[in-house]
Amino acid sequence: MCNFLGVTPCEFFDYSPYIVEIKNSNFSEGHIDGFEIKIKKQHYEKYFNLDLFVYSGDSYDIPLKNGEFDYYIALVLQGSDHYTENEFYTFLSNMSISFRTEFINKLITKVKSQLKDLVINKQSSELIGGYTTIQFQLNDYIALKLFPDSEFETLKKFRIK
Repeated sequence: MCNFLGVTPCEFFDYSPYIVEIKNSNFSEGHIDGFEIKIKKQHYEKYFNLDLFVYSGDSYDIPLKNGEFDYYIALVLQGSDHYTENEFYTFLSNMSISFRTEFINKLITKVKSQLKDLVINKQSSELIGGYTTIQFQLNDYIALKLFPDSEFETLKKFRIK
């Protein structure tokens, strides 16, 4: 069975005690929505909120060529009285590498999908600060930074397709 699926026995029996649901938060129409993450485990259920912030392509603090990207988007854990940053990052560190990678890839896919929907529906968004309205276009080059300033910080570069 492992040969057929192309996995090792370790990967075949990988287990996560969590059930994770990701859904868009309901923010202003036409803007990039954040995400609500529901983490469930026996006798435990917690909701975490992630926000997306859009910056112009030359205003990021990552070591890339200035102007290389059309937009820089940061996906960050929203502060809350209902949870701590440590609680969320402990959850991530308790996940196996394959489940964590799958979780992060789902977030990236959801961001890409949202951007494509904004392009198709010709909806505008705001850059951080709320003073500049932009409209994403097909082929815009995006730098997406997930969980900045944490051990799970990830940078994904892609074009809107």
